[in-house]
Amino acid sequence: MRFDHDRAALAVTPETPTLMPRRNLILILLAAILALVFHAKARQNRYAAPFSEAIDLIKRNYIQEVDDRKLFEAAMNGMASKLDENSGYLSPEKYTSMLQNSIELEFEGIGAHLTMNQPDPDEDRKEMTILMPILDGPADKAGVKAGDVILEIDGQSTAGLTLEEAVDRIKGPIGTQVTLTLRREGMVEPLKISIARAKVVFDSVIGLSRREDGRWNYFVDGEPRIKYLRLTTFATHTAEELGKRIGEFKRDGGIDALVLDLRDNLGGRLDAAVAVCDMFVKQGEIVTIRERQGRVRDRYTASGHNYVGDFPMAVLINGNSASASEITAACLQDHERAIVVGTQSYGKGTVQDLIPLEHGRSRLKLTTATFWRPSGRNIHRIRENENDPRAWGVRPDKGFEVPLTERQELEIVRSQIERSRPKLPKPANGKKAAIPVAPEPDALAVDIDPQLRKAVEYLRSRLK
Repeated sequence: MRFDHDRAALAVTPETPTLMPRRNLILILLAAILALVFHAKARQNRYAAPFSEAIDLIKRNYIQEVDDRKLFEAAMNGMASKLDENSGYLSPEKYTSMLQNSIELEFEGIGAHLTMNQPDPDEDRKEMTILMPILDGPADKAGVKAGDVILEIDGQSTAGLTLEEAVDRIKGPIGTQVTLTLRREGMVEPLKISIARAKVVFDSVIGLSRREDGRWNYFVDGEPRIKYLRLTTFATHTAEELGKRIGEFKRDGGIDALVLDLRDNLGGRLDAAVAVCDMFVKQGEIVTIRERQGRVRDRYTASGHNYVGDFPMAVLINGNSASASEITAACLQDHERAIVVGTQSYGKGTVQDLIPLEHGRSRLKLTTATFWRPSGRNIHRIRENENDPRAWGVRPDKGFEVPLTERQELEIVRSQIERSRPKLPKPANGKKAAIPVAPEPDALAVDIDPQLRKAVEYLRSRLK
């Protein structure tokens, strides 16, 4: 029956060919292309369907109602955490906070650098530890000290928290308070300190101690020929600040020798590290960025335009020198521009790209490349090579490795903090000073700090 009907229809205008409209043909082609694309995507992401199904099951069957957003963020965080310690998911709130804190050297919080300390190398247990309170920041004024172990944040245990999670709990709006329960060396009972959050501002280029007028001393005690500069981070204006200090040195009689202290500098901006290296290396490679299978993404070389001169240099590093600090130390070491003193660096030499998600509201922070030294060695410590110290990070030059005990490390940090306070004269008549007056150090910095002492001994020998 259908066959006869079709024949009748065709017989109406036998002289006119039957053609499909052009619009219909385009739609069919587009549908075919999309079907192929979705089929290919499904094959590439074969877990997408079970993942979606799991979310639906949770929403329909879990004993309590579950927020879609929380499920999504938990899944993103879980997935990224299995990649490496530096990849992660930045929610809209975290991404906005990151932008605000990375523009300048200021943020809202308590003003302290935290680290995960492993008290026993044979155990996986790590402790949330105050690496250094920022001078005159809220934590410093409240009495928090370097080496304090954070046991609780507002009554909640820090056990099992990541560093990022702890920071999120400690940060908050200006004027609000956070209470830290601390374990301090030499004290039997835990110590509770309440801290009012505030805007924290700090310098990225500092000296060895403060003068009575509050300005920095940029030379080693008793050695005016040896200049000292400490970089606390690699931020937007670090290279500019460093250039200003070096310019001042030149106007005040020049630089005979320089100690560049990168200890406890956790890194920062790549462009800042490249700019710092450009001041001390006249020509050649600074750092190379490599992707999968060794593909070169970027290669940075010295411009030759910002070179500040050829004088003896020593760079101080330790196990908390990471990322941009390692790029700088490795570059100066490989070009034989400076000797490196201290202990092996951290081994964080990866690049994280911030990939937009949700129409740009959030970001996937994904490790996509690694930093390689001018000598062709990888800076980053990976599982396959972490037991071979020669294969990653930056190691002191032969004869310049100076290991420290944990007590020595704390003494050095506390000495740095005390020396950072203005040495103002004590007010007369027993009146309270408007600004805290630091006690005069009992010993020279080189007497307290074996690593600095080693660097100074080397530079003295070069100046003879």
